[in-house]
Amino acid sequence: ILHDADLIVFVTSADRPFSQSEKDLLQTSIKSYRKRVVLVINKMDVLERQQGEDHGDATKQRVEDYVVEHAGDLLGARPVVIPLSARDALSVKLLYKSSRDGGGS
Repeated sequence: ILHDADLIVFVTSADRPFSQSEKDLLQTSIKSYRKRVVLVINKMDVLERQQGEDHGDATKQRVEDYVVEHAGDLLGARPVVIPLSARDALSVKLLYKSSRDGGGS
């Protein structure tokens, strides 16, 4: 399947980015295909709950920098990295729905 892919989306977790098995997979299986790789850092909202007043912003940046650096080393090129929080997306969706329905006014 990977050899037919135009793009590979690789998902890692913000609370445990790049486990050893993920590193092995990137280095052995994905790197050999030399495809475009997009790395998604899932569960960024977990970092907010673990931090104090800055809402985890410093920790989020450290995790993102760590993923960019290590993915670049493993893949031999700097990948596109997208931090993602499903909880934040849901909050925005509910807020949008509420404003469209006339709620909260």
